[in-house]
Amino acid sequence: MKKNIFIILLALTMIFQTVAIYADEETEIKTPQPEPKISSQIVQVSGDSTNVGKPGDILDIRVFVDYTYSDSLFFISGNADAGNNNSVYMLSGSDSVDFRNRYRDNFRISNIGTTSLNFKVQIANNASPGTYPVNIKIRTNDGATGEFTSYVRVEYDEKQASRLELSDIQIMPKSKDIMPGESVAVGFTVKNPTENTIQNVNVKLEGMSESGFTLAKDFNTKNFDKIYPGEDKNVSFVLRAGQNAAAGNYEFKVTLSYFDTQTEGGKGESQKSFFLTINQNYQNLSSVVVENLVTPANTIYPGKTARISFDLTNKGKRIAKRVLVKCGVEGEGLVNKSISQQFIETLNPNESKHFDFDFLATPASSTKNYPINIKVEYYDEFQNDKEPMTTEQYSGIFVSNPDKADGEQGENKISTPKVIVRKYTFNPKLPEAGKEFTMNLEFQNTSSDKVVKNIKISLTSPVGENKESAGSNIFTPVDSSNTFFIDKIAPNGVVSKEIKLYTVPDAIAKTYNVTCGFEYEDTKNNQFKASEEIGIPVVQPSRLEIGEIQTQTEFSVGDGAPLSVSFYNTGKVTLYNMMVRFESNEMEAQNSTYYVGKFMEGATENYDIQVNATEPGEKKGTVVFSYEDSSGEKQEVKKEVTWNVSEAPAFDPNDPMNMPIEEEPTFKDKMKDLLKKWYFWVIIVAITIAIYVIIKKLKNKKDIKDLTLDV
Repeated sequence: MKKNIFIILLALTMIFQTVAIYADEETEIKTPQPEPKISSQIVQVSGDSTNVGKPGDILDIRVFVDYTYSDSLFFISGNADAGNNNSVYMLSGSDSVDFRNRYRDNFRISNIGTTSLNFKVQIANNASPGTYPVNIKIRTNDGATGEFTSYVRVEYDEKQASRLELSDIQIMPKSKDIMPGESVAVGFTVKNPTENTIQNVNVKLEGMSESGFTLAKDFNTKNFDKIYPGEDKNVSFVLRAGQNAAAGNYEFKVTLSYFDTQTEGGKGESQKSFFLTINQNYQNLSSVVVENLVTPANTIYPGKTARISFDLTNKGKRIAKRVLVKCGVEGEGLVNKSISQQFIETLNPNESKHFDFDFLATPASSTKNYPINIKVEYYDEFQNDKEPMTTEQYSGIFVSNPDKADGEQGENKISTPKVIVRKYTFNPKLPEAGKEFTMNLEFQNTSSDKVVKNIKISLTSPVGENKESAGSNIFTPVDSSNTFFIDKIAPNGVVSKEIKLYTVPDAIAKTYNVTCGFEYEDTKNNQFKASEEIGIPVVQPSRLEIGEIQTQTEFSVGDGAPLSVSFYNTGKVTLYNMMVRFESNEMEAQNSTYYVGKFMEGATENYDIQVNATEPGEKKGTVVFSYEDSSGEKQEVKKEVTWNVSEAPAFDPNDPMNMPIEEEPTFKDKMKDLLKKWYFWVIIVAITIAIYVIIKKLKNKKDIKDLTLDV
């Protein structure tokens, strides 16, 4: 019995010795030791600022951590987060470096050191081109922290993703100055520049309306079952401007939608806009004028008839419709013997019609000049539902009535001469609010035989409508008064005057009526008063404020630099067709055109792109802001930017920053090494033999005991 116990104890001793051999390899890990208090610091975190890839790529982001510590054991860990975008996501969002094993092996690291952490990011197969941030946070076990942001720039992979391109849209015969009723053809090409066959292509035109443009024929959609790689499809639409369409810009959108096997959801779409402009150019309207006016050369007497004749001619380019001709007399004693109004249905361009009107002097007539007013009202295609266009002309018939008593409008009041504003022009043609302009006026004495004298002319400006300018005049004379004097005007004579005016800055953009008042006398010192209205159009100047361009002025080839700028509409009018684009022969930029469209007053927008260069050196680019102001004039503002681009740094394998960090052997690695040792297998064999012997002896002892019991 004692001998058996001894054998069992010997076997257990051998097993414990075997375990002890292995335990010697792991003593430093398994035995807990008190760790001193750690006081570390993250000095700097740096790394790959920009990593470039295409949809489907897996990228490595490497971060370098400069640290200090106070003679202690510690470890550094990092976590990377790509945000909630659908274009990039983390495959490996964490990494760490543990320095404790080095310490326990009596390998002392320096107080200042550098280590690296590695992360992996996956670019989605349907990722949109652009730049996406990856935020990395570094932390030591005692709470020291650091941060770093790396960027993943996704480039468009033409071979991998399906894509359709829309060529520049061609407008025939023109896109501007389209007249109501005219038709234009809109043509473009749909191109497949990829290596994929694109299916179920739909081309849709939007923007038609009853008040603007409508389709002249066909439908607003075109469909193609397939567009093969490199194939082009031509598409066209015919649009017609409405007869009563208002002047202005009309926006249209062409939308391409198609089936894309490379895109999540299987649907691809792109869009492009263009504009058509209806311009009611009044030079192209009908323009009816009075020509060849013949008035009586001699004085007529009571009971006699005088004839006024003239031609009515359409000098415009459109048919004048519903032409109404009125010929009337002012005052009593001269009556129209003919019909005072005559009507014609149409008057074609360059066509003339002759008209005669007879007037009879009655016994009640006075000795004076009777003004005859010729007024023509008409319509054309643009004025069908609006106020008629008008043409007005004055003439006169002189009547002498010797029998009329002096006290009843006798010889001391022979006629009533009239002073009118014959013509007025502005320089510039469209006065701007807050600026000066010159107004040229022509005054005419309509009397054919009387001189007018001592003429006083006053201009009365309307009062401001805004609370800032309420109670003040919209127009203020510059270096002069709003009243001026003319000594005399001969019969049928014309005198010109010029006045410089200033428009208040906050005047609303519209046409203002200015009253022109006349006070004058005839040769017999009879005093007269009259007034006329003058329409002055005012436009508000556009004001586009551009902030400072934010960019990284120095970078390496392949790294690129973000560019950002804010712009503001600080004026009081809307800017139309607002667009921002980047132009350069030396730099590259994707999605470099940003179309804003209507840029309302007080609005703010941002323009953000990523620029890059393929060669080192000083590179220049220009950010161009373009728009149309309230008068329809195209304006451009350019901002130039300069970059210093350096060569991409060469990879140096001997650089400590690029050398891989030696990993500590794991438990699995140690086991593999142990299995290669010869003494390990000797011990295993010895243990196996010992166990076999023990089991054999125990079995023999049991058999002997069983035999003894049987006896």
